Amino acid sequence: AGVRGIGELHADTQGWVEPPYDPLDDVMAVVRDFVARHNRILFVLIHGSEPLGHTYDGKGTMTPDRLVMLAKRYPDNAFIFSHFGGGLPFYKHMPEIEEVLENVSFDSAAAPFLYSPEVYATVDEIVGGSRLFFASDFPLLSQKRALDHLRASSLTPFKQRMISEVAGQLYDFSRSS
Repeated sequence: AGVRGIGELHADTQGWVEPPYDPLDDVMAVVRDFVARHNRILFVLIHGSEPLGHTYDGKGTMTPDRLVMLAKRYPDNAFIFSHFGGGLPFYKHMPEIEEVLENVSFDSAAAPFLYSPEVYATVDEIVGGSRLFFASDFPLLSQKRALDHLRASSLTPFKQRMISEVAGQLYDFSRSS
């Protein structure tokens, strides 16, 4: 059980920062082929960076605008954009962005370094808990610290559990025939 995928791909350290992201064509094709052959979702995890706020090692330049370009280029791939996609969920209410996000989920990696605990409730309200994956960014941050951050949110225990277990225990990611 659990999520299957590749990544975390990091544009800044792997040399594909500038659109149109041609270096990813082969990887994305392999993922689509796997999905077609096995009838299973295979996520591509991409490092996301917020365009505002403090700087830190590894922040990167894959900000929401670039993540949108990536999702548009590969609409048949399923993505998880790490670190809440650098704030991308907050743009979901824009019709042109909502359409692009159909194949996108988000993770909460390093949330205690970036946001207050209320980020979980906010993102859950915008995109839904089934598209929000708990992540710690271990070894940078322990799973315990990340879970404590989630537990400090105003989400109900059920929603906290759903987010922390969405990677496999509550959902079957098999595609229907």
